[in-house]
Amino acid sequence: MILRSLSKSVMVPANAPKAVIRAVLGLTLGLGLAGGLAGCGPLVQFGEEGPPPGLYALRSVPPEGVAPRALPTPMLVAPPDTIAELRPPRIAVFTSLTGVSYLPASRWVDPPARLMTRLLEDRLRDASTGIVITPRQFEVGYNYRLNSRLTGFHVDARNGGHIARVELEASLITAPKATAPEQEIVGTRKFKAERELASVEPKHVTESLNAAANDVMTQMVDWLAGLGPTPRGNTPAPAQEVTPPVEVPPEGAK
Repeated sequence: MILRSLSKSVMVPANAPKAVIRAVLGLTLGLGLAGGLAGCGPLVQFGEEGPPPGLYALRSVPPEGVAPRALPTPMLVAPPDTIAELRPPRIAVFTSLTGVSYLPASRWVDPPARLMTRLLEDRLRDASTGIVITPRQFEVGYNYRLNSRLTGFHVDARNGGHIARVELEASLITAPKATAPEQEIVGTRKFKAERELASVEPKHVTESLNAAANDVMTQMVDWLAGLGPTPRGNTPAPAQEVTPPVEVPPEGAK
């Protein structure tokens, strides 16, 4: 249908070479399709026809001059659970007790939970002399599992100022074994770091959140190092039966 209508609207001499006819019809068809697509609007749109967002990531910044230490090992690092406000790959701003907004024209390259997972893995591998395992290596045995919950990774604007805040709740539990099928809680801790913001410009905000997130990782490494490479759970060990010593009668006694 399109070719027929184009052939009627384009004047080509009857004695023109076939190659010329094909070229003219091809050019006309391309212009027609381009006009039709233009009438449908742009092929790619960013949000509300705005510019593409600035993309930001987290980078590992371990403290200088600190040698690897003996952390619980082998340790499986589970991806952190996340509150609903931090699940989109956006830079969250807590504006009131119940209000949440997001910085415009900016976003994380991944959701905050995934960013923190990679940061956790990088920092723990750098800090530990033992073995750090991820869920992708689940077939490898482990003795401890590090669970966490991300409750803060945002700008706090509730009190008139602007603060970059990162909060992470962590718990270390033992892995189930044939001899001890019930998991035991080794320890729990809540970590928090803040940075005052001079502005809410996305580059400044993300760099401040990156610094606070690495501060939280340093606190967690110090906590794990304090537990030692083979910490025990909080469940008390079963009492050992003590066998009384056997009394040997003196020689010659009847």
